[in-house]
Amino acid sequence: MGPRLRGDDSPPPKEKSRLAAGLSFSHLLALTQFSSELAVLLTLLALTTLTVRVLLLLAGLLAAALLLTGFLTRVLVLLTRILVLLARVLVLIGH
Repeated sequence: MGPRLRGDDSPPPKEKSRLAAGLSFSHLLALTQFSSELAVLLTLLALTTLTVRVLLLLAGLLAAALLLTGFLTRVLVLLTRILVLLARVLVLIGH
């Protein structure tokens, strides 16, 4: 537009924001989909973290209970024997 006249009291025309002009419906849809996928991933991460913490707590409680009852060494020896047997079988079949 040209220069404003002295007697013209009307406000200058507003320019459109580049941000508003650049955000179309498809952009908003993609942004919404991305944010919902991010929320799902964060929820799964939190759930996995909680599960791991509970399993570690239970493993610690089991070890403490076995230690108190004197069975911890027997259980560890049994698990070692099972692992050695499994390794021997895997070597025999060629894995």
